[in-house]
Amino acid sequence: MKKFAFLLAISFFAINAGVTSAARACGLADTIDLPDGFNPEGVTNGPAGSLLVGSIAQGAVYEVSPFTGVGSYLVPPVEGRNAVGMKWDSRSDFLYVAGGPTGKVYVYDAIDGTDIAILDVAADGAMVNDVVITKQAAYFTDSWRPVLYRLALGFDGRFDEDAQLEEIALSGDFDFEPGEINGNGIVSPTCNGSFLIMVNSYFGELYKVNPTTGVADVIDLGDGNVQFGDGMLWVGKRLYVVLNMINQIAEITFDKDYLSGEIGDILTHEDLDVPATIARVGSSLYAVNARFTTPPLPDTTYSLTRVPLF
Repeated sequence: MKKFAFLLAISFFAINAGVTSAARACGLADTIDLPDGFNPEGVTNGPAGSLLVGSIAQGAVYEVSPFTGVGSYLVPPVEGRNAVGMKWDSRSDFLYVAGGPTGKVYVYDAIDGTDIAILDVAADGAMVNDVVITKQAAYFTDSWRPVLYRLALGFDGRFDEDAQLEEIALSGDFDFEPGEINGNGIVSPTCNGSFLIMVNSYFGELYKVNPTTGVADVIDLGDGNVQFGDGMLWVGKRLYVVLNMINQIAEITFDKDYLSGEIGDILTHEDLDVPATIARVGSSLYAVNARFTTPPLPDTTYSLTRVPLF
């Protein structure tokens, strides 16, 4: 009898957990409006369940609730700054922002939006595009140069005041076409960052990258490719790659050595308009509609679109 009661209690808990999960999914906003003229690109999860969205043109960061759609500026527009890919480190509450063609990396306090640091890659012709945070470092891609940039982090996610960005040359199978968008989104399937996965937008290739040496091994996707690959997100044992110009998000699974993979489901939504990056909230992805084919005028509208995972 006690065993039956115990099993009944477990079943009741599981059913209610499922109902709660579904209710939370239903409580998410399907569309989140951003300020007119915002010209967004990057998105990341932020403190207290928020989403943080960066502006290419303004260098601003907008903080918004995925449940209410209500938002405000965490970092106000700053002349001369750009915000492209971005990641929040919950250990330090620092927000790392790739500065695009400024050749800079901006680090903000994710609670109050104040400047923590501005780091320079010290190279002409840079396009700092995206970032991933591992246990030991933050790694940034460069779309116009075949390199990665590494910022060493301590166990608490912080870095020394005199820290500089280390440049790591990409080699091995990495393809590079001058004048095109090459290295773009980047993820770390393991928390210790023993290897990274990076996309090349122009060639439609994924690479397994050694973060110490920069040696890149192309990942065999069979007959598939990830051309127009932009922001990426690692969820469980799957990689989600935004294919910006074709309004799709590709789901990819890998073999144990991560040197071959298979494109599975292709996610899309009628409201996607050249998505650039994604963040996960529960069983949904939020995609930034960068609208790269629409002139970025002061009255151009922008939004995030919720794309269910299941």
